[in-house]
Amino acid sequence: MPENTCYIIAGGDLLAPIELYKGFLFDKKPILAADRGGEYLWEMGIYPDYLLGDFDSIAKKVLFGLKKAGVQTTGYPEEKDETDLEIAAEFALQKGYKKIIILGAWGGRPDQSIAGISVLHKIKKHDCHGVILNPGNSLELLSRGVELQKEKGERFSLVAWGGTVEGLKITGCKYNVCEAVLRPWETLGISNRIVEETAKISFDKGLALLIRESNCPFAVEKHFF
Repeated sequence: MPENTCYIIAGGDLLAPIELYKGFLFDKKPILAADRGGEYLWEMGIYPDYLLGDFDSIAKKVLFGLKKAGVQTTGYPEEKDETDLEIAAEFALQKGYKKIIILGAWGGRPDQSIAGISVLHKIKKHDCHGVILNPGNSLELLSRGVELQKEKGERFSLVAWGGTVEGLKITGCKYNVCEAVLRPWETLGISNRIVEETAKISFDKGLALLIRESNCPFAVEKHFF
C-alpha cells in the first residue's frame, strides 16, 4: 500500500485464527495498536509502532513487554469520551495518514462494532478514507462513486448512513438501479452481486456504507482511495 497508509488493530474478537492475521500484518508498516490489539500483535510476534488506549484490556505483562521493547506508548484514562479505536484513528489522522485500514474492530461487542462505523465516519469527515477489514469481508463509507472490479459473483451490500442516499445508480450487477433512493429504515441495498467485469456505483448525495464479501482473506482492493 502507499506510504500514506497506516494499519490499526483494535481489541475486538478476531474472526479467524490469529495466524491468518499475522500473515497479513507481518510486513505492514506502520501499525497502531488500540489497547488489546497490542496483545494480539504480541501473540503474533509483531511489535506495533504505537500503542494507545486506557489499557484496561491488555495483559499487564504484555504491556510491560511492549514498553520494554521500545514501543511508543500513550495511556489514557479509563473514563473517557472516546473508544480506544477512535483515539487510535485520531492519532493516525494527526500523523497525516490518508488511508487507514482497521482490523479487529468487527467482532465481540455489537456496540463497539457499530462504533467502528462511527470511526469510519470521522475519518471520512477529515477527507480521508478508512476500511474495517475482516478475513472475509470489508466495510467502508463512500461519499462518491466507486468501481468494483472483482471476480463475478462477489456479493456486496449498500446501507444509507446518517441520512438518505439520493440519485443512486448501480450497473454491472444482478440488481441494477437508476436514480434510486436508499433510506436508513429500508433494506433496498442488501445482498447484490457483481455479474459483469466491472460494477459501478454512483450517487448524488449522502453517505453509503459499502459491505463487501471476498473469497480472498483480507482482500484490499485497488479502488481503496
